[in-house]
Amino acid sequence: MDDVLVSDAPVASMAGLTQTPVRGDGEVVPERPAGCRPAARTDPVVDAGPVDAQQHRAPHPATGSILEPAVEQRHSFDRVVATVGNLSAVPAAAAGTSEIRRDRCAAAARRRAGGRSRWWFVFVLLTAVAASGYVVLRTDQQVSAIVVWPTAGSQFVEWGESVDDSDYRSTMTIVAAGLNRKSGNLVAAALSPSLSGPDTRVFSLVYGSGIYDEDVEAKFDALFQRYQPRRLVLYGNSMGGDVLLNIAGHFQRRFADPRQYPPGHLMPQIDTIYLDCTPMGVADVRSAARARADFLTGLSETVGTDGGAVTRLAGELLVQRKQWSTGPYPFLRVDGHRFAYKWSEVWREKLNPTGVSTALVRDQYGVIRRFDAARVLAQLPAGTDLVYLRPEVGADDNTVNVDQVETVLTRLATADDLDLRVIDIPGGSHASAIRDAGRYNAAMLAHQLDATRSRVVNLFR
Repeated sequence: MDDVLVSDAPVASMAGLTQTPVRGDGEVVPERPAGCRPAARTDPVVDAGPVDAQQHRAPHPATGSILEPAVEQRHSFDRVVATVGNLSAVPAAAAGTSEIRRDRCAAAARRRAGGRSRWWFVFVLLTAVAASGYVVLRTDQQVSAIVVWPTAGSQFVEWGESVDDSDYRSTMTIVAAGLNRKSGNLVAAALSPSLSGPDTRVFSLVYGSGIYDEDVEAKFDALFQRYQPRRLVLYGNSMGGDVLLNIAGHFQRRFADPRQYPPGHLMPQIDTIYLDCTPMGVADVRSAARARADFLTGLSETVGTDGGAVTRLAGELLVQRKQWSTGPYPFLRVDGHRFAYKWSEVWREKLNPTGVSTALVRDQYGVIRRFDAARVLAQLPAGTDLVYLRPEVGADDNTVNVDQVETVLTRLATADDLDLRVIDIPGGSHASAIRDAGRYNAAMLAHQLDATRSRVVNLFR
């Protein structure tokens, strides 16, 4: 069996050096035996003569060299031999043995370990992970904005029997939904007996892809100027109450400023503001994770992207983890049937064009974060009728600390001379107007009757 030549120097590529070496006089150089160094050169070296700057020899058209072809070939061969070095004969049977392969793997492992031990390896790894996460979030957001949640602005949609009525109605009622709801239609339908009437137009505030104060105020201005009602009734479900309190402050500045009307002119006014388990700030929300719109949404805010459907799905499942798993991290015991049901529920109710986008969830919590209750309530005129609806047992509201809100609201209403009334809903939970519609309507109709009697009494005083 022939021997295999193994070099003790780094292996060089032999591509392109297949021509047979030729001496300067044209004689072919014989091949050297395996394992031999080149012998000392005995042939005369071709002297190109003195170099004259004005008599340069033109480069060879094939090689681009100014040397003779034979000299260039000899130099190339010598460079290859010097690079390869001494070749030692190794039996062919030993070239692929397990010992050699093991040594090669060990050498490769040492090289990889050496690379990982360098100071910049951890930095490069973290940068790669962060860049990959950012690309995933951005891609998720862009695809979801086209497929799942098309971009749209907020709008006021009329609901109820007044839709086809072109006659003038003196009262306008606006209903705003709360957390994780996009439209107030269901709340308006549930509370129709107490919010609608023959002289009332009911509008549902439908959030767009996000909640932008300027957009909502501009849409409200156009709506109010179109119908020009004399009385305004606002019903806010959960954080929707914060949105409507901001609208109430804007209404006072824009349409109820006495300086905008001549003396004796009948100005439009706020009739009643209903707040259903509405928080006055982040401190009133029981779960800090919920107030920050969960970890993934907070992370997307930090890196400057909202994420999309995949981010929302992961966030919803993590927030509702106790409904489909038990035990602490990392020893979770997952109930497969409950997990599949929750996955289907989130996908069916949230991940569709009528569902709540990740950006809207962020903005809904953002409304709570930036809401300044003291400033907004101070803009309302003295005597404004303010009704706070809450569960009879405060602990039954798992989202908002309604006992704390009641204390804050009572203090602010007293300072600003507002007419506050707190109504307890027996058996209620957080903003449960849809589920407990009968109890809500009964309590609100009773309040409206008492308010009407008080106004009649005040007229004859």
